[in-house]
Parts: sequence; C-alpha cells; structure tokens
Amino acid sequence: MRISVLPALAALGCLAAAAHADPINWNLQATVARVNLPALDIEVGDLLSLDMTLDSDSPAIPEFFADGYHYLNLFDAFTLNVNGHALILGPKLSDPAEQVDTNSLGTLNFPDYQVLQFRGLMYEGDTPYFAEASFEFTDTNAFPIGSLPAAPPSLASARLANLSLYSPVPNNGGLLFIAGGDVDSFTVRSVPEPSSAVLMAGALAILALGRRRLPGYATR
Repeated sequence: MRISVLPALAALGCLAAAAHADPINWNLQATVARVNLPALDIEVGDLLSLDMTLDSDSPAIPEFFADGYHYLNLFDAFTLNVNGHALILGPKLSDPAEQVDTNSLGTLNFPDYQVLQFRGLMYEGDTPYFAEASFEFTDTNAFPIGSLPAAPPSLASARLANLSLYSPVPNNGGLLFIAGGDVDSFTVRSVPEPSSAVLMAGALAILALGRRRLPGYATR
C-alpha cells in the first residue's frame, strides 16, 4: 500500500498560511472642510480616503512624556485618494529623526484623555505631499497603552478627529497647509494577505491533484 504525501503537503501549506501574521489594514475617510492652497483640484466637500497597511511587528518606543509611545517606519502602505489623484507613500528612511516626520504613529496618555497622531510623506510622481491625522479621545481606554491596536479606536469619544494635507517647502523643512478634513470614519480594511492567499491556493491545488490521482474518486 502506498501512502500519499500530498495531503500532508497540503496540510502544511494550510498551516503555513494560517500561521503567517496578517498585516493591519486601516481606512480613514474625511470630508474636506478647509482649503488654503489650490492643489489636486481639492474643494470643500470633497472626500479624502486614506488606505494604510501597518507593520504589526513594529516595536513601541516609549516617550518620556504623558506615557507616550512612538512607532517608526510603521506604514508599509499609506495611500491618499482624492479627486482621482493617488498619493503614494515614499521610501522608508533610515534616520529615526526623519522617520518621525515621514512615517510614524504616536500616542499620548493623559489622565482624562488620549491622543493619537500619525503622519506620512507621500508622492504623486515627483511631487511630495505630507498628511497628518490627529485625534483626541475622552475615553481613556480608546486604545491600548504600549501596544499597537489591531483595529482603529472608535470615534464615539473623539473630541478631535482631523486629517490635514500639506505641501513641503523645498530646502527649509517647512509645510504649507493645503486642506483639512473632518474624519467621518476610521475602520479596519479587509484585504487578503497575498502570501497567505498563495499558500492556501497551493494547498488546495495539491489536494485537487491528490483527488484526481485516487482511483475510483468521484465528485458529488
């Protein structure tokens, strides 16, 4: 009697797919309420949609103020869509001082409220743009202290929820305010993780091959 290794290989593929940690995917939607500079055809009332993929293995770096933490080079994707324009996250930088300003998330924890802020440097072609989201929550348990939340905090206790877009000033490090929006929703974005999907597809293909090779096998 021959023992087929195909089911075992398929099982290993399924286990590998399940064990692979999924990235954290968030989406933020905001309505433009303030416009300062003409850029990207933005007008009051336009929708800003920000898709983010966060590295769940990013370490929490403690701050020395208000029990705060920083996560540097946290975002693997940070894409802002507005009026048919897609602003894409720039390359990750090696200098921590630059990471704070180009790809980071920070938290602060006060006795009566919590602060969450994140930012990203993006590009449309060669043109840079900078986005920053700022939140204040009166619920002091809106997000965990010292660990990255898998899901965004609820906006139910948010007394501040803003998304701002800027144009970096060349050669001086300054920022020109383009537009700002009030956040309407902040949710988990459901996206299959590519490598897990490939592993699972491979496992299913192996099972299908094994079934075709079994004598007398019939589909129902």
